[in-house]
Amino acid sequence: RECLRCPPLPRQNNPPYNAGAFRFELTFSPHHPLAPPRATLRTSIYHPGVDPDGHVCQPLTSTQHWVPTTRAVQVLQDLLLLLDSPDPQRVLRQDLARELQDQPQVFWRRAEEHTRRHAERRPDPPGP
Repeated sequence: RECLRCPPLPRQNNPPYNAGAFRFELTFSPHHPLAPPRATLRTSIYHPGVDPDGHVCQPLTSTQHWVPTTRAVQVLQDLLLLLDSPDPQRVLRQDLARELQDQPQVFWRRAEEHTRRHAERRPDPPGP
């Protein structure tokens, strides 16, 4: 098993997740590329697609959907999309999915508070 510890993900563009950066780990099995990598968030996030242990609901990396020609950058792009826009079909926390559906203002306020408390400071964008 190879583990790639990545710098914080700074590219979320939508509130509230754009208020901070999130660390994650991308783990490759010895059978990669035949077996998918696994993304794990190391920064706590208030998100229906990420469980409290940081496991991510990412169909792209499930054994049923994995294609060996998928590149790591595609896995990262998919992860960024998931984090930026919670998808009701990609859920690991039913309570947060319900809250997002039934009380979106409450969900977004709590997600913003959680991001402020737990996410790392976003790096400044590179200059011109």
